Amino acid sequence: MWSPLLRIPAVPGRAVLLLRSLAACALAAAAWADVRAGTFTGPASQGRLALSATAVGAVLVALPLFKEGWSYVYAGGAAATVSLVCSAAVHVSHAAIGVSSAYGAFEPAALLVVLAFVARRGPAACAAPVALLLAAAVVLRPLSVGVQEGSLAVAFGLTLVTVLVAGASVTARMVEADRRQRAHRIRLEQRIDLARDLHDHLAHHVAGIVVQAQGARAVAARRPDMVLPALQRIEETGAEALAAAILHRVTVESLTNIRKHARHCRHVSVHVRVRPHEAAVRITSDGTARLTSRPGYGLKDLRERVTLGGGTFRAEPTAEGDWQVRARLPLTTPGGRSVAS
Repeated sequence: MWSPLLRIPAVPGRAVLLLRSLAACALAAAAWADVRAGTFTGPASQGRLALSATAVGAVLVALPLFKEGWSYVYAGGAAATVSLVCSAAVHVSHAAIGVSSAYGAFEPAALLVVLAFVARRGPAACAAPVALLLAAAVVLRPLSVGVQEGSLAVAFGLTLVTVLVAGASVTARMVEADRRQRAHRIRLEQRIDLARDLHDHLAHHVAGIVVQAQGARAVAARRPDMVLPALQRIEETGAEALAAAILHRVTVESLTNIRKHARHCRHVSVHVRVRPHEAAVRITSDGTARLTSRPGYGLKDLRERVTLGGGTFRAEPTAEGDWQVRARLPLTTPGGRSVAS
């Protein structure tokens, strides 16, 4: 018997939304503080800090739109490069720029968020050097005006925060990787168990077919009249095995679809009914299915399998709002004789 897939708890969607909302509020507060302090518009900055913060902010806004890991690396590298170039420009002209002009709060905070995305989702081979560039951009900004007591204190505090953000992101990445490996291992074990069960199930029918064929061969010379009934029994056994492989596939595929697509599902029922002339299975689940305009390839494949076996297949919502999959297959030969007889 195969066991259901072990589900490893993930961070709830509401918690992720809350974290993103808090981060957005913190970034907005940092930008407002910089505007009030004149960090971007002060005559000493000459627009460098405003340009750098705008570029980093644009990268930050674009991050949720990225789907590929390389996109985070490119965006992070661009943000780090712009910030480091700005810090170098500030260092060159630090005599004309006040010390507090380089202490903007928005840009370091935005760079830390970009660092978290790169360390969490970027390819491992390239994420590490880009993360180091981002960390350097955060830490070196206060030192761009010169190594002083105040700038050293700010740089030390930013170093601690950078280490915490990078460590948390890498930890989350490792946890997710371990979760995927465990899920893959469990699915592989389930497939092996399923293949073993299916082999044992079909072996019973195949053994019966072999024995009946041997019996028909043994009596063919002495009792030719017994050959035709023996062949008919072999045909019936094969039809029964075909119906049992198909219904087993419908059940497994339906349960897999429920696990993947049924949101907030709490109850699943599987009903199997065998009569002298037919066998049927009904799988019902609650929850909300992610319905699309076109049926998935899994349902299409099941429909084709059942139809080719001479049966009927239906997958549709019920009047109570549940999702139901039903399949029926005949257990009779073309001549009309019942397989179960």
